[in-house]
Amino acid sequence: MKIFRKYFFLSSIIPLFLFAEIITGGTLSGRSDGTNIIISWKSDNENDLKQFVIERKLFNASSYIDLAILKPKGNNTFYQFIDESAFKTSSSVYSYRIRIEMQNGSTYYTQSFNVAHHVSSVKRTWGSLKAMFR
Repeated sequence: MKIFRKYFFLSSIIPLFLFAEIITGGTLSGRSDGTNIIISWKSDNENDLKQFVIERKLFNASSYIDLAILKPKGNNTFYQFIDESAFKTSSSVYSYRIRIEMQNGSTYYTQSFNVAHHVSSVKRTWGSLKAMFR
């Protein structure tokens, strides 16, 4: 049991170290503009990076859904993802995280962060009407 604990401890440090090399510390953020939610971050070292996967869930939900896949653009790149599907609810708190997938099959996750999103009923209704005619 003691060996297992040491192994678990060491394996939990490695993903944090690799994550720190891929996304520049302190740059991952999310905010609501009243219509959409904007997620942004800056990459650091993208060597061997396959893709970023943006994931979202309602604050009290148990599982995340994939929203988008962003392919790497190169070291020191600023990324922005606009979640346009968040307008469909009137007021919610969403939890986001980024799944980092490497070329060798390894997967890492950022720490999740919450964004409070408040959309007026007029904007929500207008968005639903536009969607019907697309």
